[in-house]
Amino acid sequence: GRASRSEFWYFVLAAILLSLAASALDMALFGETETATLSTDTGEAASASVSGPTPIGGLVGLALFLPLLAANWRRLHDTGRAGWWCLLPHAIGVIGLVLGMVLGGSAALLEGFDPGPAAEAVAAGGVGLLVLGILFAPAVAYIVLIVWLASRGEPGANRFGPPPHGA
Repeated sequence: GRASRSEFWYFVLAAILLSLAASALDMALFGETETATLSTDTGEAASASVSGPTPIGGLVGLALFLPLLAANWRRLHDTGRAGWWCLLPHAIGVIGLVLGMVLGGSAALLEGFDPGPAAEAVAAGGVGLLVLGILFAPAVAYIVLIVWLASRGEPGANRFGPPPHGA
């Protein structure tokens, strides 16, 4: 089926509000974030924030996962695109992670045999691809996806069915 822009965005708004309420309830019941003190190799103390348990937020996120995926899918259908496009940012992130790990792993092997500029270049390339693949490329894909989700749907029937609400 297809979902209109208003139907989709009101559902997303409701999901965000429900998630915020679950986070507030988690904080009220289980406390706020905790600060852990760690010692480094040099003997200095470093502090890090560690979030507390979020069982209610986790359950709400789990309950909303499939409905949000279905809403994305239906909204993309309204714009004439296949629903599989909503998985694009995740696929790009996984590919970038795998490439970064492979190149980073090959750099570690190279360092064992010939620690030199070539090994450093491959290691830097692996880290660069890791950052590019995990942060930048999926962010661009999310921006494209949001533009598609916010764009006007096709006015008439398309291959995914009639327009939502007979519009």
